[in-house]
Amino acid sequence: MITSILNPKGILLFVAFLPQFVDAQIGYVALQMLIYGLSFTTLCLLIYGMIGHFAGRLGDRLT
Repeated sequence: MITSILNPKGILLFVAFLPQFVDAQIGYVALQMLIYGLSFTTLCLLIYGMIGHFAGRLGDRLT
């Protein structure tokens, strides 16, 4: 996880991708960025967890 956090490509993705969804008129720009970042992280954990789970089940069936 530390490798993912310190990955320059990941940081560049967040710096380039997330600001286009932030509405400065609403205010709380840092909070909006935090919410989007946490949402992205949660979805990644869920998706990769499901992939790992199903890959493990498939591996059990193949052996």
